[in-house]
Amino acid sequence: MVLKEVPLYFNESMRLPPEVAEFVTDMNQRIDNFLEGKPFAEKGFVACDHELIARALISIRDQQLLSGNEMCEWGSGFGGVASVASFLGFEACGIEINTEVLQHSIDLANEYDLDVDFVEGSFLPEGSDDLVDQAYRENDGDITLETHFDDAYRDLAKDISDFDLIFVFPWPNDAPLLSRIFDRYASFGSILLTYNDFSGLKVERKIG
Repeated sequence: MVLKEVPLYFNESMRLPPEVAEFVTDMNQRIDNFLEGKPFAEKGFVACDHELIARALISIRDQQLLSGNEMCEWGSGFGGVASVASFLGFEACGIEINTEVLQHSIDLANEYDLDVDFVEGSFLPEGSDDLVDQAYRENDGDITLETHFDDAYRDLAKDISDFDLIFVFPWPNDAPLLSRIFDRYASFGSILLTYNDFSGLKVERKIG
């Protein structure tokens, strides 16, 4: 792969813009309410640290690490990262495979009058079957992603190569597959931002 890690310098205690802080607080409460009494995390939904990622997005923007402002959230859930990106001036969208969760992201963005496109489907692009097969072999079939292909990018009228920034919160066994997909389909110079509960944030640029 030709991804190079990019250092990201920011104060993890920086104050968020008031409208972003209000949105994140509201969304986190809605996520808590949604998950109450549901073993939903076992089916693939775990909320990330939206405050931390908001600070990272601000730093990526302010450090001018991107050549443009188009952003996509893979597996967007409640749409928190894409919505925060919209607050910060990105042209943002998200792809989510769970219909119920997707509707929450649409409703939330509409309530805050955010211009974010959320579509239902898989963020795995057509033609990546060989990468999916490789991931299955490497993990003895233990892949969390639903690995089918559909028309999500067609619905967005975009390709992966159109995005300057992609964010994803992968399950551990899925992370290498997603890096390979980004490496194959993203445009040169674009950035992959990933979050992990244990290792935190990683910023990688496609350099070749």
